[in-house]
Amino acid sequence: VVFDLPPGVYQYRFLVDGVWRCDETKPCVRDEYGLISNEVLVDNTHPVVQPETSIRVVSMDEGTILTTMPPDQLSQNSGVQIAIFRHRVSEILLHNTIYDVVPVSSKIAVLDARLPVKQAFKIMHDE
Repeated sequence: VVFDLPPGVYQYRFLVDGVWRCDETKPCVRDEYGLISNEVLVDNTHPVVQPETSIRVVSMDEGTILTTMPPDQLSQNSGVQIAIFRHRVSEILLHNTIYDVVPVSSKIAVLDARLPVKQAFKIMHDE
């Protein structure tokens, strides 16, 4: 699942063996409760070219996620959808590391960053 995050600063942590941790080699910040998290700046320096979109709002227990979805006429053309999806995934994989794309979440899967992408997706699918 890929979420379109608006430009801004986001904080994230990793759940490792039941303990929340951060990557000390990446930028870290301390929040108002004294918890240390990694911080990532999301900007649009590598925008993804996609057709006109509509906005879909998904309500969550702890907030709301805004994501863009292709218009209805494209939803019937699976070839276009697949091409757009592949382009978006390629852009993300080319310009980010796993640490850069994992947002704050109640459930995070952390994989060895050296795994081949296909193997990582298989492991995540099996989970």
